[in-house]
Amino acid sequence: MRVFSKIITIEEARKNDYNLSLSRYVSVDEKEEILPVEDILVELAKVEEEREKIDRELKVILSKIGFGG
Repeated sequence: MRVFSKIITIEEARKNDYNLSLSRYVSVDEKEEILPVEDILVELAKVEEEREKIDRELKVILSKIGFGG
């Protein structure tokens, strides 16, 4: 899996003259892993289920503090 972002410290940015070009901080030389569509769909279903659960929990919390209907 490729990483397209990275959290850096102010010191790292300073060392690079505040150049925030991605190539300064993230290597893109690694080979990209390609997953089968079936595996992606299974993972997507898991993530969607988790999102729905978190949405329900958030609605309960917001309701308790007087937000939402």
